[in-house]
Amino acid sequence: MHRFNFPYLLLAPDYVETSSGIQVIHQLCHIINEQGGKAWMVNCSVNPEWNTPVLNSDDWQAIQHSGLPWIAIYPEIVSGNPLSAPVCVRYMLNREGVITTNPLNEGPDDLFFWYRNEFAEKAVNPEILSIESFDLELFRDDNAEKDLNILYLNRVPESVVDFSQLPADIKILSMADPLTLKALAGVLKRTRVFYSYESSGTCAMAILCGSPVVALTAPGYEKYAITHETVRDNGGAGFCWENTQEAIDLERQNLWKMRAARSASSSLKILSH
Repeated sequence: MHRFNFPYLLLAPDYVETSSGIQVIHQLCHIINEQGGKAWMVNCSVNPEWNTPVLNSDDWQAIQHSGLPWIAIYPEIVSGNPLSAPVCVRYMLNREGVITTNPLNEGPDDLFFWYRNEFAEKAVNPEILSIESFDLELFRDDNAEKDLNILYLNRVPESVVDFSQLPADIKILSMADPLTLKALAGVLKRTRVFYSYESSGTCAMAILCGSPVVALTAPGYEKYAITHETVRDNGGAGFCWENTQEAIDLERQNLWKMRAARSASSSLKILSH
């Protein structure tokens, strides 16, 4: 029996290259379709290079009148069951309330899957649905010249940054001025050391491109910080907890472990409930 017996509708923001979470849920739709299932994105723009059709009225009517159950997949930024789906899957691409303050308002029978262990928090035996979202060919250490020190800022404002901890020549990589993935890879391949006050897929990309990540914490913004759980989920290598040259040089020797871990996780665990 085929493992995809019912339609999947995925509700997500428009596809953008600047959010790994958004890319992941769009990629899940692509993978379901590529493996013989039927999945649609709902009310959003999509990546034209992926097999992610947008639900149209004819498809919607066919699903509604088929007499069969169908499954809605909601990221953690969605409250309730806006599609009135008979089966709801909560795909936790972050901890509840981190990106938005809305509660999940989940139903008692909703199914939960977590993108990473760190997002599961107090869940017992969490179901992990890990999808490799990084282009391992694009993000690779193939540039010998490392001439940049980079500070990554997204949800942590520049006003709370302690620049006394950072190199004098630090350059800010800000999501206020996002780069295309190709341009981002170009910057990261030149990066000597990558500093971040927050957990982000961009940290993993930096490590893939040959730069250790120094994990910092900003007072009042601890919930965004890189944690030991983050490090375990990212292959356990490439992150420094001490902003010292000795610690950075030591971790530089372990950067290869990130690529090994990412390559190993490229197989997808399918929703089979």
